[in-house]
Amino acid sequence: MGRTEKALGVALSMALVAGCAGKHLVAEVDAGLIIPPMSGAVEMPENQQFLFPAPVLRNPPPVYPEALVGLALPDQTVCLAIVIDEGGAVPSSSPVFDTPDCPRSGQPPRAEFLEAASKAVADWEFLAATICTYPVGATKNDDCAGDDVATRQVAVKLSYRFRFRLVDGKGIVER
Repeated sequence: MGRTEKALGVALSMALVAGCAGKHLVAEVDAGLIIPPMSGAVEMPENQQFLFPAPVLRNPPPVYPEALVGLALPDQTVCLAIVIDEGGAVPSSSPVFDTPDCPRSGQPPRAEFLEAASKAVADWEFLAATICTYPVGATKNDDCAGDDVATRQVAVKLSYRFRFRLVDGKGIVER
C-alpha cells in the first residue's frame, strides 16, 4: 500500500469513526491548517518531488477544558505553529499571533485553551515530509515508489488553528 492510499485510508477511517461516534460525544474537535499570507511554492529540481506530511489516525484532537465549560466564555481561537521532525513527531509548538483568523498578540486566548491545544499537538504523529529524487527518465508518482528512487525525510513547520466554543452548554473545538 502506497503513501497516498495510507493517507486516504486514515482520512476515511477518521470520517467513519466520527460519523459513528458523533451521536455519543460530548464535544466535537476540529483543527484547520493555516496557509500563511505571502507563502509560495518552492521550486524543486525537475527530478524531485515533495510529499507533504500526512497525519496518522492516532492524532488526538484538543479537548475543551472541562473546568471552563460552565463559565459561558466567548469563543476562543488558538493558533499554533508545530514542528514536524524527520521522524514525523512533533517536538515543539508555539503560539501564532497577528495572522488572518488568529488572535492578536495583545489579545491572546486564555492560557487553558492554549495549554489544551499544545498538549494535543505534542502527541500528534505524521508520516514525515519527504523529498523524493527520481533517476533520470523515471516517472514521478504519489508515494516515491520505484527503482532507485532516493527519499529523504525533512523537518517542516505547519500552523494550525483551533476554535473553542460552547454550544448548548457543551465545549466544542472546531477548525
